[in-house]
Amino acid sequence: MLQDNGSEDEYVPPSANPVESESDHSSGEEDTIETPVSSEAEVTPVKNGNKRGPPSKSTQPTKRPKMTAPPTPSFPVPDTPDPSPTSGVDGVQDWPHKHYKFLQPEHIMDADRKRPDDPNYNSKTVYVPQEFMKKQTPCMTQWWTIKAQNMDCVLFFKVGKFYELFHMDAVIGADELACSYMNKSEHAHSGFPEISYGKFAQTLVEKGYKVARVEQTESAEQMDIRCKRDKLPQKQRAVRREICKITCRGAQTFSIMDVDANYVDNKFLLSVTKEGCRLGICFVDTTIGEFHVGEFDDDKQFSRLSTMMSHYPPCRILLEKSLWSDTEMRVFLTVVRMSDIEFLTGKKELLTEDKLLSALTQQEHEAAKSLLNGDLRQDKSSSSRLDLKSFASLYWFLKRCLISEQLVTLGKFKQYIPVDQEIVKNGEENLYQYPKYMILDSTALSNLHVLVNSDNTIEGTLLEQVDHCVTNFGKRMLRSQLVKPLTNVEAIKQRQEAISVMLEEKDCTEMMRAKLKDLKDVERMLPRIYSLTSAAIPENHPESRATLYEAKVYSKKKIEVFTSALRDLKAGMNIVELLQETGVTNKSSLLTQLCNYESQPQPGLFPDMNQLLKYFENAFDHKEASTAGNIIPQAGVDPEYDQVIADMKSVEKDLTNYLRSQSAHFGCNAVYNESQKKQKKYVVEIPSNRWAKATSTHQRVATKKKNVENYVTDDLKTLQEDLEKAEARKVTILSNMADRILSKFCENFEIWNTAVHCLGYLDFLGSLAEYCAKERNVCIPKFLSPGESNPYIAATESLYPCTTGDQTYIPNSIVIGRCKEELEEGKEDRKPSVLLLTGPNMGGKSTVMRQIGLTVILAQMGCRVPADSLTLSCVDRIFTRMGAQDNLSGAQSTYLAELTESQSIMKHATKYSLALVDELGRGTGTNDGSVIARVTLERFLEIGCLTVFATHYHSVARTLLDDPRVAFEYMSYIEDKRNNDIDTIVFLYKLVPGICPKSFGFNVGELAGIPDNMVAFGTDVAFQIEARHNLRQLFIHEFASQLKHPDNVDVEMLTQALQRLATFECHMKKDLQDLPGGQKAQELDWWPSPANDPCNAKINDNVPMEVSA
Repeated sequence: MLQDNGSEDEYVPPSANPVESESDHSSGEEDTIETPVSSEAEVTPVKNGNKRGPPSKSTQPTKRPKMTAPPTPSFPVPDTPDPSPTSGVDGVQDWPHKHYKFLQPEHIMDADRKRPDDPNYNSKTVYVPQEFMKKQTPCMTQWWTIKAQNMDCVLFFKVGKFYELFHMDAVIGADELACSYMNKSEHAHSGFPEISYGKFAQTLVEKGYKVARVEQTESAEQMDIRCKRDKLPQKQRAVRREICKITCRGAQTFSIMDVDANYVDNKFLLSVTKEGCRLGICFVDTTIGEFHVGEFDDDKQFSRLSTMMSHYPPCRILLEKSLWSDTEMRVFLTVVRMSDIEFLTGKKELLTEDKLLSALTQQEHEAAKSLLNGDLRQDKSSSSRLDLKSFASLYWFLKRCLISEQLVTLGKFKQYIPVDQEIVKNGEENLYQYPKYMILDSTALSNLHVLVNSDNTIEGTLLEQVDHCVTNFGKRMLRSQLVKPLTNVEAIKQRQEAISVMLEEKDCTEMMRAKLKDLKDVERMLPRIYSLTSAAIPENHPESRATLYEAKVYSKKKIEVFTSALRDLKAGMNIVELLQETGVTNKSSLLTQLCNYESQPQPGLFPDMNQLLKYFENAFDHKEASTAGNIIPQAGVDPEYDQVIADMKSVEKDLTNYLRSQSAHFGCNAVYNESQKKQKKYVVEIPSNRWAKATSTHQRVATKKKNVENYVTDDLKTLQEDLEKAEARKVTILSNMADRILSKFCENFEIWNTAVHCLGYLDFLGSLAEYCAKERNVCIPKFLSPGESNPYIAATESLYPCTTGDQTYIPNSIVIGRCKEELEEGKEDRKPSVLLLTGPNMGGKSTVMRQIGLTVILAQMGCRVPADSLTLSCVDRIFTRMGAQDNLSGAQSTYLAELTESQSIMKHATKYSLALVDELGRGTGTNDGSVIARVTLERFLEIGCLTVFATHYHSVARTLLDDPRVAFEYMSYIEDKRNNDIDTIVFLYKLVPGICPKSFGFNVGELAGIPDNMVAFGTDVAFQIEARHNLRQLFIHEFASQLKHPDNVDVEMLTQALQRLATFECHMKKDLQDLPGGQKAQELDWWPSPANDPCNAKINDNVPMEVSA
């Protein structure tokens, strides 16, 4: 068992100072533990009196079980070791911590002794009774003190060269990491060597755990000094330990101890606060370090918040528990179901503005000045500072994880403006001012399968189709552009031009993509390099005091990360210079911006990094530094280092001259004693027969060599001291040389970031060009400038953009905003904005609607689209009401979800919007649904937005037959009758003008495997009902037309019509009674009661009973 008493039995600190760790930082003072520990084996959880023998006197540490990395993300639970506690139910080990009273649900309290039913209960802490603590060994007192404040974390607790896991953490280590339990421990206890920290921490984080890394932050010598100073008895000696970093989803920074990021997408940490419907938000991707801060008004459904979370999906959300009702919480459960939600409580976690200002360090305050001064506020007249309040909550969380300074001091703060509030000026005041980007809310992104499909995977999505990026930062760029298509026609045309050039210059494009593919994730490497500098890890951070046994390994990795970034930046510059040399950049204004230097005749945005990179390339020997783990600068790189080298050479020269003077004095060849010189001591050696010339300044030094005399002088001692001081300065400078070089590199952070952004944009454009090259038939969309025409979309032989595998789709020509005949004839008088779409079930209506939406998105991204031709005006927003599904997490029925989405369209749509509405009203009764559909459609017609309205309510279609604002099309089919008179439908998936006569729902039932007799019965019943309905409609229509001229009512004609209706219904009732299945007509819900049975109706005074009623 390992010990921690400062002896060599367990802990032997390295002779050299450990290399500064690159982990994240914060003050960390509240996690500092100095609890003294006795000399007994301190990993023993409980003081056990005579039960345990004395600590081993062996000078060798106890052998640990071999720890290996798990081969797959799924870990087997290890077998129960022999000496472990007795097994409980189903073989689960019954460890003592499962029976501690203070951890039982009926007794558990937080650190402030609040019970779980208290609104301010803090589940991140636990109250540990003092009586219990007194029974613990000193080491476990230390462990419990930290654990009590971090109950939501798995503690990786450093003991010597190993990270130890105790109690409930040890069980997690065994279950999730396949760590073996310690054989002779009465309590749960497992662990692994220091070098395995990165992969084990990453494994737990991916499984949803928080990991707190607890390091020894003083050496045995430092502990001795402290214990003597504080006069602590021998049994209360303990190496100080502190939390150096907490890692979890949303708070990963990938220090040198961590493994490299194994995911591409952004993982945002989001903080949200509110006052009524006014929200303050702050979110950051900790691997990149860019903060987005905003404050805005929202509706009761939190539509803007939902859209923001769809564009920047958070993996962890911080909320003030008291602000959010259960109903309001549903927005998070609906939009980002896989996110971890963490509630903040109490004054410690919910920082006020004053507390935030006092908590910020001077460097953080300076870096966040734009936020603190209100420069990032959209509405500077508002007195609320919800943006600052949300940042305060996020800052507290980062501070707790000890990574706040690492991220805040980067100074990357951006204002977040809701996408529907960003306006791009079109140059003319009388023109419609588009938002800066097309608005795609969470509903549209979900229904159109832009990022993920209904199974929450990317199969069949637009993202999967167009993602041919070869770099990770390019993939993130693509995703960000996919959710925010352009609305500025000139910007769209610039992208079209750049993609056309890339397609024309195929060889050059392929070479560019091949070279980009070799680049690592430089966007994440840059913040990682910054995290290794002293600016990110100040002197008061626990990481700066941590003792790491694998420090040399980490130093080598640090230098390798840095040199790798330099190589990739150099390679990136070579790529743009290649494009410049081939003349590609001169063919596209956008490529000119991305590739040209500012100093060139056609200036661009790409920074000229030649001199900077040359400086770092020549600053030191990269290969030697990576091998040795330290940087020795070349001459001229570091003035201070150059000076100390010059001072050392000067002293060495003085030592040589001094030796010559001594040779002249004694008249012999004086030399320095070689054995002493190897020990960095200078002692003059002369023959014994020359010692007679020695003076009082010559101080004899004993030697075992014969016939020689050794001596020193005060002058020699002075030179020795000068040399030792210079060498000490050299060691100090070299120990900080990596920090000096990296800090100088980070001074040009904006230059490197700009270069990476340009390279990512090139990769994004190359991805779109690759998509266009792979598609069989694509065209360049033609955009109409605002004011050039009323909004419309006209696509010829358009295909569904997201084909997968061997799927084939039927091309369709789609026109919204003017009818096809008018388009061909050049007419401009009639422009129907609504396309009313009908057709059989499974006929392809939903696919056509998605096809329209995705085609518009692709077009406004600047990409070519699968069609013979596409002409359109820019769409400012796409609305969708698709799919018959409820929202369980949002507590919405199908009908409520339909109405909510429809209300959003009616509230926010403009005539430049595109609304895709699929079968509105099916979540309620037929009558209510058809009325809702008709009323909603009328509202869309008033707005004038481009609309595709698919419905099975054919009555709605018939009522709009004469409306010039509506065009009618349906999905064609072939109807065939078999021997048993059941219609067989062949879907043609082709749009044709007109209204489909019916939906053919029973044919879908047949395809679903419903028995033929049931399908036949249903078909006959539906036929009779439809016939009855049609006859009634004819009668009502005729009756209504007669009432328009009350003086000329043809009573006899109306009487005969009513009699025919009654006779038909009597025959229909009899036919239904004879149908197979034995169901009686009276049992049908729709059949009238006997009192209203048309067979019993009498005609009195030529007025129908039902009409008079």
